[in-house]
Amino acid sequence: MFLAVLLSPSLLFAGQTLVYTPLPLVGADKVVAESRPMLDFLEDQLDVDIELHYEMANADVVRAFQQGRIDLAEIGPLPYVALREQYPQAQAILFFVEADGSAHYTCALVTAFDGPESIAEMKGAAHIPLASTQHLSTCGPLSTSYLLKKHGIDPQSASFEILGNHAAVAQAVVRGEYPVGGVKTHIARRYASLGLRVLDETPPMPAFALVVNRKTVDAEIIDAVTEALLAVSRDQRTEWGVARRGFVRANEDDYRSMRRMLQESGRSAVDYLMDSSRDGEE
Repeated sequence: MFLAVLLSPSLLFAGQTLVYTPLPLVGADKVVAESRPMLDFLEDQLDVDIELHYEMANADVVRAFQQGRIDLAEIGPLPYVALREQYPQAQAILFFVEADGSAHYTCALVTAFDGPESIAEMKGAAHIPLASTQHLSTCGPLSTSYLLKKHGIDPQSASFEILGNHAAVAQAVVRGEYPVGGVKTHIARRYASLGLRVLDETPPMPAFALVVNRKTVDAEIIDAVTEALLAVSRDQRTEWGVARRGFVRANEDDYRSMRRMLQESGRSAVDYLMDSSRDGEE
């Protein structure tokens, strides 16, 4: 009994402060509100303080992580691979389960109801305006370039218009402001009733991950966070936003499809990070 009390996380970690950054997928207020219940749970379980720090863009999350200003973050596959290329102390420990119950998702090239019937229909176009989330978004230029190339279209013919998030891209395409755009496939389906159509989608890629900074967070805390989140019940997760569907353990092998897509594109993940910097992406 003495050892159990001595080794209790509430005693081991008391007084420590962690900084958590959610994914910049939608508006800051919404993301912060949805993230707080999960963080409150971890604070109670581990007796730590968790500060929520929001960044506007994936590239800013990567840079802040490298600078040691973030201890825990929700990060998509392309930003994670870019981060790992420059900062191997980052480690994905858990995947956030997707809406379909899996730990993977796909990106789609989408158009409006009166847009091109197929990707091949755009072949030969001198210029393709393409609505995109962020340069360092998995469903941004990397995925859309991959899909264009798959159908024999040179990605160089596309101009990637950065709109910030998936909802903004879907809505702009529905309004006819762009002939095509790139979004998560499950988000595209939300807009199907408005005429948004999926032209093609990528191979499955790993879901968004909870990533820890092994340089700033002790191994004991990492283990405690992992086990606490894996053990939480469905009822406890009801108000947890993107975390409400639970978690599965992450493995570096899960990123093979992401790295294969990069290899086929002839670019590194860091290239997309540099694109974000040059364009002053916010």
